[in-house]
Amino acid sequence: MKDFDTRLRTIGDIRWHFYESTTTPRQHTPTVVMVPGLGEGDYMAPHARLLAPHWPVQIVDMPGFGRSRGPRRLVTVDQFGAAFDEFLRATKAKPTHVIASSFGCQIAAAAAQKGAPIGRLVLVSPTYDRTARSVLGQLRRWIPTMVVEPPSLALGLAKSYLHCGVRTPITAFFAGLRDHIEDRLPDVAAPTLVVHGGRDRIVPGDWASELVRRLPNGRLATIDGFAHTLDYAAPARLAAITLPFLSARP
Repeated sequence: MKDFDTRLRTIGDIRWHFYESTTTPRQHTPTVVMVPGLGEGDYMAPHARLLAPHWPVQIVDMPGFGRSRGPRRLVTVDQFGAAFDEFLRATKAKPTHVIASSFGCQIAAAAAQKGAPIGRLVLVSPTYDRTARSVLGQLRRWIPTMVVEPPSLALGLAKSYLHCGVRTPITAFFAGLRDHIEDRLPDVAAPTLVVHGGRDRIVPGDWASELVRRLPNGRLATIDGFAHTLDYAAPARLAAITLPFLSARP
């Protein structure tokens, strides 16, 4: 992937695959770690490239996605969160900024709830709205949302699932439906920014607002005219919001 090197590292019983930015940043700490949703992390690269001149950036594939593999399949959000926490503690000496997307927001919230070393947290399009926690409910929201996403996104998802198969994404999807992210957020101490797209039916505005109200130190940003995958579809608009947030002093 352009501007990123591929890394493989074994931590515990998981072989992690992640991308690491090659741009020389203005600051060498903290690292910004990006967590994708139900797929591998390539689609977050447009946003990551805009952050890389400021800090080192990593885009990590969760176990079972991309080329990250473990001896067992993770079946709950708590298991994904614990694995991500282990990754952060093994690879970072200081608190890390985390940007998560879609289902990745549930993973990041689970890790943050348990005290993962996260300095600042960005939740981009956090799933799943509690009023639509069913397959049918999500289909009703997913279809009109995907219609307004860039057509090339579907090709990237297809490539992702060729690498890992469909079992892990399906397992993770149902894990996400069972998880109540809103119950985790009161325990998240890190300053947190919730971002949603004005055309996102999967993450409507009232849901994003509810999540912010549950955070001890949360704020909300809306990107009008775009839908769910803001890292891919609106990277410049998203970076204009995330850069000042991540740069702010504690």
